[in-house]
Amino acid sequence: MLKPTISVITVCCNSVRTIADTINSVLSQTYLNIEYIIIDGSSIDGTIELVKSFGDKIQKFKSEPDTGMYNAINKGIKLSTGNIIGILNSDDFFYDKEVVAKIVDAFSNNDVDAIYGDVKFVDPKNILKLSGIILQNISIRVDLNLDLCLPSILLCKEGAF
Repeated sequence: MLKPTISVITVCCNSVRTIADTINSVLSQTYLNIEYIIIDGSSIDGTIELVKSFGDKIQKFKSEPDTGMYNAINKGIKLSTGNIIGILNSDDFFYDKEVVAKIVDAFSNNDVDAIYGDVKFVDPKNILKLSGIILQNISIRVDLNLDLCLPSILLCKEGAF
């Protein structure tokens, strides 16, 4: 069976202070079939140059004006070709190097269209106080009465599994 492609979309605007940690978090994943897409809202603080410094490790990069975060997310979704789509904000990071592998396992071993995981917030001055986005406790049931945080939700494209 072919390994599914995971599209990870990061949207940003003037995120030079935090986006390198986000990018490195995605690039350090042990699961290799990741399509990484970054959509930038015409940053002027060095974000564009920083993203470009990663070269072809970022499969798709677009910088242009947008009408806000959700407009940028929709641009990323339109560019995505993965079987599973996840959003990782430009000041967020995966908890560890196995997160995407755990996501693939959760989709592969369960008949589900969406999963979500835990989110932990960090002190920006000391990220070791808490840990970033953790999808350790992946749930295969989506309770629509829960308040879910966007970066903790991953969706499967129709018919992917």
